Amino acid sequence: MNQKQILAAVEAMLFACGDPIGADKLAQAVQLPQSSVDAALEALHTRYQREDSGLCLLHLNTRWQLATKTQWADCVRRVLDSRRAEACSANFDKVRRYVKRLCTRVMPRTEGIGSEELRLLSAVTPKGEMFYQGTAQALADKFIVFRDDYGAVSRLLLELIRAEALTRGYHIITCPCAMHPEDKIDHILIPELKLAFLTDNRWHPVHLPSVQAVRCTRFLDRENLAAYRARLRFNERAAAELLEQASALMAQAKSCHDELETYYRAAVDFGKVDEAAAECMEMFGLK
Repeated sequence: MNQKQILAAVEAMLFACGDPIGADKLAQAVQLPQSSVDAALEALHTRYQREDSGLCLLHLNTRWQLATKTQWADCVRRVLDSRRAEACSANFDKVRRYVKRLCTRVMPRTEGIGSEELRLLSAVTPKGEMFYQGTAQALADKFIVFRDDYGAVSRLLLELIRAEALTRGYHIITCPCAMHPEDKIDHILIPELKLAFLTDNRWHPVHLPSVQAVRCTRFLDRENLAAYRARLRFNERAAAELLEQASALMAQAKSCHDELETYYRAAVDFGKVDEAAAECMEMFGLK
């Protein structure tokens, strides 16, 4: 593979990935030394700095991400807004105005730099769908709950709230959807404000006292939605059945794991396991 081909391959992978990715992962994918990929990344970084490019290559600590330049943010937002709104029958302008008002009220601007960490707050488990309510209660005492039967509007709300929180300088805990972790947010926690934004639906119902509940139907075009009601009911039944099967299969797998564990547990040096875990935590900056 010559230099131009390496450059093209790295660019294609960055575009397809979307999320930040390390040079080591890219090198593994193209089966080349990391030094070759590092050179390609630097070349792309220089190329995208030209004024005639609408893209930029962000270097985030040890990872890289292809993104659009900030001066085109409004154009990008409008085209994405229209596509998402059409797809989910949502009045996106109404959603955006609501988020602006809400964040102005509950999230004062700070001088800090926004930061983010990812955690799962809900999951599909061998016991079924779980929502870890205790974690939310440990980190927040104010809860704004989006009741969203169709799972469409809460996605838009939380994407906008995430952007506002980071812009206003807060450290946030973003909790992706367990079934769509790449592109759907279920919950956002802001420990500094003791504030949580939670999604409530049939997959992870939220039962917390003294919440501010927001019914997401207020943002929907009900006439447009009515045309899809039969399909939505079918999708809901099919999803429920598939999730039930997934949990049952995980329960079977756990049973097999538990049986295997009885065979090797006596031979495990748990002190060494703890040492290895500590080394991994230190390596990833979790200590």
